[in-house]
Order: sequence, then structure tokens, then C-alpha cells
Amino acid sequence: MLTKIMIFALLLCVAGTAAATMMQTTQDTNLYYAPDKQIGVLKTGAQVKVIKEDGEWAFVRYVSDKIVVQGWVKKALLTPVTEPQVDPLKGLDNQKD
Repeated sequence: MLTKIMIFALLLCVAGTAAATMMQTTQDTNLYYAPDKQIGVLKTGAQVKVIKEDGEWAFVRYVSDKIVVQGWVKKALLTPVTEPQVDPLKGLDNQKD
């Protein structure tokens, strides 16, 4: 029974990964974890994986060798990746309040 559960979980992970799309930001883009709750700013050209979409918003994952962060961005500020990201740290700037 445990083996069947593990196989099912693995299939869910693979299915979720296949649906994700790589995109990059077209300009400095605010990243939100909830409406009016900003996490930070993704710099122009930051490459993200689109996990899901809801209206004009995309839920994305940004990964570098230092951090992994997920949040919502405006879909209009994303474009398909044209070339691999050169600087793996180019991306999230923390907001200072």
C-alpha cells in the first residue's frame, strides 16, 4: 500500500513539473504572496517557472543557488525565456520597509 502511495505522489510531482513554463521578467516586477502583500522585486530578466495562472496573475517560483521563493506576478510582465540566465543571482531584491 505504501508503495502505491509513493508512486502516486511521484506521478503528481511529475505531472506538476510538466505543466510548468519557464518565463522571464520584462522589467523590474513586484512579487506578492497575497494581495497587497509584497515579498520583493524580481529584476528585469529574472527567470521564473510559472506554476499556475489565475486571470491576469501568474504564481511563479524563482530559484537561485542561494534562495527559492514563490509568489504572484502580473502575467503581462512575463515573456518566454529566450536564452539561459547567465547570472544565477539576478532576481530577487528584498524590500526594506
